[in-house]
Order: sequence, then C-alpha cells, then structure tokens
Amino acid sequence: MTLDCAQRSLANCQQLRLKWEAFGRRLKDHERHLETRKNIIQWFLLDIAPSSPSSVQDPMIQVGNAEDTDRGD
Repeated sequence: MTLDCAQRSLANCQQLRLKWEAFGRRLKDHERHLETRKNIIQWFLLDIAPSSPSSVQDPMIQVGNAEDTDRGD
C-alpha cells in the first residue's frame, strides 16, 4: 500500500515535470514572439520623423472646466 502511494507520487512528479518543461518551451516561444514584435515596433518608430515642438499643441488648452458635482452649495 505505501509502496503504491510512493510509486503514484513519483508518477505524478514525472507528469508535472513534463508539463513544466512544455510550459517552459511555450514561454520561450512567447518571449521570442514578443521580442520580434518589439523589434518591429522599434524599426517602425525609427522610420517616423518626430514632430516639431511648435506643431504640437498643448492638450490642456482645449480641455474645459468640469462642473463641480461633488459639493452642494
């Protein structure tokens, strides 16, 4: 009985190890894909000319004041 429990536990550990290794492979693949995407984005951004500071408008100028609804007068 105790030998069976030990053997089952070892079998469970082996299954867990196989699943863990498979997860590790998937994680490495995912990291590789993310690195590729990051590189594509970086190269894309290098091809875009930055805007001149004078052509960028301050967004706060266009934002109006919101009505104060938290306090009653």
